[in-house]
Amino acid sequence: MASSANSNPVPKLYKSVIDDVINEVRELFLDEGVDEQVLLELKTLAAAVLVILVSLLHIW
Repeated sequence: MASSANSNPVPKLYKSVIDDVINEVRELFLDEGVDEQVLLELKTLAAAVLVILVSLLHIW
């Protein structure tokens, strides 16, 4: 029997979207002089928000 994490593609899809967005804006951020660490922190924050939202959806 597959685990619930493997049977639910939504979190994986959202992670993919987060990765795509970060990759698309990376050059723009660097061109504006924003340190790449900011992008990494933004990615981490977005992933944390995703975990919270998915958890809340499971409650409902």
